[in-house]
Amino acid sequence: MIEETKSTEEIAAETMLGDLLKLTIGEMQHMPDVWARLPEEQQQAVIDRATKRVQKAINEAVHILASEARPTLTANVEKVEFKDGVKAQLAMSAGNPARHDLADAQVEQVLIVVLTAEQHMGGADDVQPDPDQPGLKGLPAA
Repeated sequence: MIEETKSTEEIAAETMLGDLLKLTIGEMQHMPDVWARLPEEQQQAVIDRATKRVQKAINEAVHILASEARPTLTANVEKVEFKDGVKAQLAMSAGNPARHDLADAQVEQVLIVVLTAEQHMGGADDVQPDPDQPGLKGLPAA
């Protein structure tokens, strides 16, 4: 049987998927109670642990992608247009040694990685614990 060679992108996606699944299952297994019953401080601790582990998984996936010796460019997005597709205008240092690789990549497919999940998704600050609420009748105290 011939084993199929996986692309770097497939390896990175599988690595990140596995890490995020482990994170989710681990947090569910170690929670002392259901989310709604946890005090705000414990919910925040879960959010903080998850944020650190997700960032680590993202960093590892990006490292796998970058390890294939592809040119890496750092640029600022100056303008994005959404007409007949998406066009983006980038700005980078004129002395960037990889700028020629970008010019050579015209009409080629490229991977654009947003610098941080916070900038792309609005930030981890959007994930907040539920405020502590008084106990409801009929439910045991946490």
